[in-house]
Amino acid sequence: MAQVIAEFNGCLSFTCVEMRDCEHPPEGRCSPQGLLQQVLQCAERYGVPLAGENALQRYDEHAFDRIAESAFGRTARAGRLEQLTFLRMGDLMFDNWDAFCAFLQRMRGNRSDVEQQQQLLLLLLLLLLLLVLVLLLLLLL
Repeated sequence: MAQVIAEFNGCLSFTCVEMRDCEHPPEGRCSPQGLLQQVLQCAERYGVPLAGENALQRYDEHAFDRIAESAFGRTARAGRLEQLTFLRMGDLMFDNWDAFCAFLQRMRGNRSDVEQQQQLLLLLLLLLLLLVLVLLLLLLL
């Protein structure tokens, strides 16, 4: 699959970058970390850019650590993910706003700037407003 994606200059997107092996029962015989590592190696082998996204709505340090490790790595292969999509914007995100902002600062290189936080909050509020407008339009149709 990665070879075909490379031929068409595409990008591979992979989910569950926040999941850890230890969070799954052994009888499930699943390894989200191992699977991500296989996808990373395959993408690297064929020169395919890799994007990642979270699968669950989580705002704990373990999830944030996993996402950062997936994005940057702990080795010389830093910058392994070309982009990251953080899914599931909702009340839980706003209830954990400080933790989410700290995570974003970490992902941006630990830059702490109140103006950046305010701009991000404004952007998210505009996206939420857009979502409400779309839902209202759908209800009117």
